[in-house]
Amino acid sequence: SKQRRKSLIGALKNVDSEVTASENYLRDLTDVAVMVRSANQLELVKEALKNAGIPFVLNMNNERVNDVNDSPSWLDRRDKSMRTLPMKPVTLMTMHRSKGEEFDDVYLANWSEGSFPHPDAVSSNRVHEERRLAYVALTRARQKVVITHSFISRILHFGKDRQKKYVTSQCSPSRFLYELMPSKRVEDGVLTE
Repeated sequence: SKQRRKSLIGALKNVDSEVTASENYLRDLTDVAVMVRSANQLELVKEALKNAGIPFVLNMNNERVNDVNDSPSWLDRRDKSMRTLPMKPVTLMTMHRSKGEEFDDVYLANWSEGSFPHPDAVSSNRVHEERRLAYVALTRARQKVVITHSFISRILHFGKDRQKKYVTSQCSPSRFLYELMPSKRVEDGVLTE
């Protein structure tokens, strides 16, 4: 976003040398979507975008719905002076809802084994359906796709005495990432060719 804005300002200055005050009011009009595998992950991304001041809309039932600030997050309560970034709202959706849509940039979040493909699909031998879902998500981008994954997962457990306890465990990137770039498989910290 900053890089595009800088390029646009440079081009405007080449055309008109008096471009100064309008620099702060330029909006990034790139169509951006963030897609996740499940609705639970959607809530986490929604909270992160809200805390970062990034405007977004939810794509629910193929209708765009502006986010309703139902309950302020801890960061909203802490910092009322935070302002929204001057950009076109990011579209948040699950991969299932992305059919028929197209965006300039697509961010695919949490492509980690155990999250995508879903464990139920793996155990019932339906990985091919998850692979089709990955293909649909990957082909929604006109220009750029960014895929994220984690190496560590943090899961909330409740002990026998009802105490909250977070358990961290190591996780590996999704098998679909290796299918995209099979020569880049890393096992035990070593790149295999």
